Amino acid sequence: MFIMDDVTGDMTVRQGDTYTFVVSGISDDWVVYYSVYRKSDRHIIFEVSSTPINEETTFNITAAQSNLLTVPTEKKTELYYYGIKRCKEGIEDTVLIGDKEVGELNKILVYPLITEGDENGES
Repeated sequence: MFIMDDVTGDMTVRQGDTYTFVVSGISDDWVVYYSVYRKSDRHIIFEVSSTPINEETTFNITAAQSNLLTVPTEKKTELYYYGIKRCKEGIEDTVLIGDKEVGELNKILVYPLITEGDENGES
């Protein structure tokens, strides 16, 4: 399960599910990074990179990566945050997503793992 709000850029995911999303408007000469972190200590849980093609950057998140976004058993959901940064030739630039302004955080609402699966479709 993956939902991305088209206006805010906020995400909803299920722990352990794969998901893919596209960020548009970054020229092909940048490397783009997507990182997910905890707000409390700004610890990065995982980070992936991608290179734009025709100004579209696709991020593919694996089940193993999203499985790191845990939800405590006493809670129905857990809130994480994410950032996107473009980099080239020693320049690093944080990208604003959706209608966010500087200082506003990009949220990921995570629902708990409810079933295990096998990415190869085997039982």
